[in-house]
Amino acid sequence: VRRGLVNSKFSKVMETPSVKESPDRELILEAIRSFDSFTGDNDPHEEHDCAIVKVKGESYMFKIDYYDLNLEY
Repeated sequence: VRRGLVNSKFSKVMETPSVKESPDRELILEAIRSFDSFTGDNDPHEEHDCAIVKVKGESYMFKIDYYDLNLEY
């Protein structure tokens, strides 16, 4: 799902203003899409839903939350 990282009927991407307005926005999104360096330290529950990526020396955290199709639960 992270590889798509697009708004669709089944997913919604939320971005902070700093990411949305960044000239490096596409680089940030690609870093999130391709992130696969999960370890016991940064992913203790092995859910692959949260991490920090670095783009041009800046750190960006991503978090994936799972909801029903109505985005209620």
